[in-house]
Amino acid sequence: MRDKDWGLPSLLLIYGGILGTLALAAGYGFTRIISVGSDLSEERVEPEKTNLYERTKTAREIRGILARPLALPEPLPPITAKLANQDALNVAASEKSHREKPRPVKMRWAARNAMAMGTSADLTPSSRSTPAFDRGGLGGW
Repeated sequence: MRDKDWGLPSLLLIYGGILGTLALAAGYGFTRIISVGSDLSEERVEPEKTNLYERTKTAREIRGILARPLALPEPLPPITAKLANQDALNVAASEKSHREKPRPVKMRWAARNAMAMGTSADLTPSSRSTPAFDRGGLGGW
């Protein structure tokens, strides 16, 4: 057959039928894929256990524990025990009261003045004009 035997409306009907059939088949396939995907999403309710999820879960647990008020501890019972050597404490306390207060050290004026001024070694720590840096210490790298 030749193309001239077919009219324009019949060719459009044939092409439309073929394209319509393909569209229906593709639509049916997509609905099957979507229904399978929704079934899978219903099965997996719990999120994945990632490192961030575990840390967030732990942080929420800690925050919940810290939000609860603490119960007060029970009060301690009264002290009923007696010391085995009570006399030793009494003797030590009486000796402490009998001791003399230490006498302040009196220094001469020249000694006090020398201590206040310092020595020449304190004034010039080294003969260098610039200080040496310790690279292994805190002021280094």
